Amino acid sequence: MELLFKFRGGASGRRRSGGSGLGVGGGRKYKIHDISAIDRSRSQRSIVKVVIGRNLGSLSKHVRYIGRATATIEGEPATLFTKDDSLTPNTEYSKTSGERRFFKLIISPERGKDLDLVEHARLVMAATETCLDRRLDWFAAVHTNTGKHHVHVVVRGLDLDGKDLMIPNQVLTSEIRTISSYYATMKLGHRSDLEIAESEDRSVVAERLTKLDKILDRQRVLGLVDAKNVRQEKRLKWLEKEGLAVSVGKGRYTLQDGWTEILMQRGNESTFLETLHRRFGYDKKGAILTGRTSIKGVVVCKELDEQREELDAVYLIVAGDDGVYYRYAGSVAGEYNVKDSIEIQLGKASREFSLTDRNVPYIRVTRRDSISGVVTARELATRDKEGEVIRKGFIEIRGDDDTIYRYFGRGYWDQKIGFRVDIQQGRLLGKELGRGLGF
Repeated sequence: MELLFKFRGGASGRRRSGGSGLGVGGGRKYKIHDISAIDRSRSQRSIVKVVIGRNLGSLSKHVRYIGRATATIEGEPATLFTKDDSLTPNTEYSKTSGERRFFKLIISPERGKDLDLVEHARLVMAATETCLDRRLDWFAAVHTNTGKHHVHVVVRGLDLDGKDLMIPNQVLTSEIRTISSYYATMKLGHRSDLEIAESEDRSVVAERLTKLDKILDRQRVLGLVDAKNVRQEKRLKWLEKEGLAVSVGKGRYTLQDGWTEILMQRGNESTFLETLHRRFGYDKKGAILTGRTSIKGVVVCKELDEQREELDAVYLIVAGDDGVYYRYAGSVAGEYNVKDSIEIQLGKASREFSLTDRNVPYIRVTRRDSISGVVTARELATRDKEGEVIRKGFIEIRGDDDTIYRYFGRGYWDQKIGFRVDIQQGRLLGKELGRGLGF
C-alpha cells in the first residue's frame, strides 16, 4: 500500500494571516498525499479530532486516561504502543527538555471494528512523518469500549531529533484524515452504493447532535435556516417530525430554542444505556441525573463523554443505593474513580458544593506562578460588622499537574466551582470552559 506524495505550500514560509489556528500557517512547504488511486466519493470515511496540549503537566493525566482500565471491550486496560514493538513509548515529561506542547489525536475510521487499528495507526503516523519530513515521537492506545473503535494518539512536541515540532493546520485538520481514509479504503475496499446510502441515512435520523446539525445551526439567519442540499432537507424534515423544527415553506425552517441541547441529551442517554447494558446486563435500569435528583451510591464505571471528548470530559455510571444506575457528568466527574462512594444532592456531587477543607495541603499562588486548572472550591471573604476583611477569600484550584493551589488575588469572586481558569504570573485570566458541562 505505497502512498505517493507531492509538495504543497508557498515558498515564502510566511505565516498565514487570520490567527494561529491549530498549528502553523500554510506558508511552509509540506507534502500532501496523491490519492488518485481511490475514488474519494466512495472511500472509507474516517474522523480525526485534534487538541493541542499547551500545559505539559497534563500529559501524565492524559496518559492515564488513554491507558485506563475498561478501555477495551473486555474491560481490560489499553496497551500503549508506538511505531515499533521493540521501542518503549515515551510518556515522560521533563521541565528541562524545552518541550512546549503536545498533540492529542483521536483517529476513528467508520469501520474501525473491521481494521487492525494498531497496524492502521502505524501506517497513518508513518505517512504523516513522510508528509512533514520529520521523525515523530508518538505513542497510542486502541479503545474498543464504545460502539466506535478508535485510536488515541499522542505526538510529542519535540521530534526524535530533539527539534521543536509545529504541525501545519492543513495537516492536522485534513491530511491526517485523508491518510486514514486512504489506508482504510485500501484495506476494506470502496464503499458500495448500499453502504453510502445507509451511512447517509444514519446521519439524517441520528438521535444525537451531529456535524450536520452544527452546520445547520451556523446557517441560521434571524431564526430561519434554508436547506442547502438534499441531506440538509432530510435532516430538517426529521427534526420537524421530532418537534424540533417547523417548516415555513420552500425548504425554509425555524428551529426550536434549545434544540441542540435536546439532541445532545438524547445522545447522552443513548450512549449511556448502550454502555450500561453492555457492561452490566440488559436487566439493569438506567436514569440520567437531573437537577432534582439526590442519591447515594458507588461509581462502577468511568467513560469518555463522546460529545465532549475533545475536552477529555468523562461521565460516571453510579450504582445507586436504590438499585438504579445513574449517569453523572458534572464538573467534578473526573475527580472520582471506580469503587469511590459518591453522594449527589439535587444533581450536584458533594465535592461541588462542600466548603473547603482547611486541612488539605495546598500551594499559595504568587506573582511568579503560572498555572491552569479547574476550580474545586470557593470561599468568600469574611468581614466584621464594620465591613473590614478579617479573613481573605480565595478559590481552590486543582491544577493540570494534580497539585492543589489557592488563589487569593483579584477576580476570584467571579469564578465558580467547575470553571476552568488560567493564571499567568499571578494574574487571573479566567476561562469559563467548565461552565454548563453537567446536568
